[in-house]
This record gives sequence, C-alpha cells and structure tokens, in this order.
Amino acid sequence: MKITKVFLGVAMIGLVASVAGAANSLDVNASAAAAGTNYGLEVIFDGSGTVAKVVDDTPVDETVYRAEFWFHPNSCYMGGTGSTGHWFSFMRATDSATFRSSFQLLLTNKFNLYRLSGRAGTNSAGVFKITGRINLDPTAWHKIRVELTNSPAAGTPGGDLVITVLEGPQAGQSVSASAFSGGVGINNSTITADDLHMGAVGNVDPLITGSMYFDEFASFRTLAP
Repeated sequence: MKITKVFLGVAMIGLVASVAGAANSLDVNASAAAAGTNYGLEVIFDGSGTVAKVVDDTPVDETVYRAEFWFHPNSCYMGGTGSTGHWFSFMRATDSATFRSSFQLLLTNKFNLYRLSGRAGTNSAGVFKITGRINLDPTAWHKIRVELTNSPAAGTPGGDLVITVLEGPQAGQSVSASAFSGGVGINNSTITADDLHMGAVGNVDPLITGSMYFDEFASFRTLAP
C-alpha cells in the first residue's frame, strides 16, 4: 500500500500560485484547520480568476487511486445565485504522458446551492464521464473520499470514479460515474494518475471571492487501514 499523507501546515508539496499583479493565493493558518489539527490550507479568492494550488507529484502511473481529505466551502461567494451558476475544479489528477485529466472534482454554486461532483477522463481525448451531484452545507466541514479505478483493458468499460462524503452533514452520500451512466463503467485504461492538484485548480471564474479550507489530505492505493 502506498500512502501519501499531508498534514497541511507541516508539509506542503509543490505549492504553486500566480504572482503577477492581483492573484488568488494560498495560506496555511489555524483558521483553516479541521477539528483536531493545528493548521490547514486556505485558498483565498480575490476575483482575479487565477490558479492557486498545491501539487503532490508522488503518484506514478496509478491505476487505482484513492484520497481522503477535509473540505470546508466557507460560504465562499461564487456568483451562482441565478439559473446559470458557476463551477470550478478544486482537485485534479493528471496523466503525465498525455497531460490529460484522470479525474476532476468540481464545486458548483447554482441557485445558491453548493454541489460536489466529479468527472473522469476516458481513453478518448476530450471525453469525460460525469458523476451525479451531492449538495454540500457551505457552513460545515466535510470529509470526502475520491476513488478512481482504471478499466482492465482498452475497450473494456470497467473503470469508475466514486465520490463519498464520509463525515459531515451529508455523511453517507455517494455518487459515481458508472451509476450516472446507467451502470456502465469507464473505458479509461490508458489514463493513469501521476500527480494531484488541489485548490483553485481550473475554470476559476473571476466572480469567485472569499476563501475555502482544506486539511488532512491523504492518498492510498488501497483504502486506509
């Protein structure tokens, strides 16, 4: 079993943030700490729409990738009170050979509802399989698990992306790409996980302001003991 565990504030892997002019930024502080820890990661949105993230580059060609972490939306304003809404990627694993996403976790605010969902890359460039959505309480901490498995061979749709809320107000809720596709798995045998990005990762709208919190990120090839 391979374990990468990051107690934010003690070790931060590959911190990346924009620095020219106004930019979203990262900070490690006690306000962003989940229960039982001293420090957490705060992602601060200033309306610039820039990328600000931490990167774990220790995974290598992972065909089974699981991660657990604490996440707090902190009622961050996303400009999603109307029917259009807004979303951004706050976590992404990528395949280093193709520079394509193995999976992404997305936070959407539409009609002022914060919703967690995901999408997994497939062997076909630009084609994703999406999950259903889980409504998240924007005022609370949530412990989230994401599980990516690859299909055994090209043309065999046996892979999946599963998102589960382990603790928090929505504890026990789970969605998957296969369930959203009527029970059909993902054909993703060639898209492995080689790094993990967390924070303001992608599609960051300039309307997003405020901050969000992350803590106690850990990744595994198998489930944690």
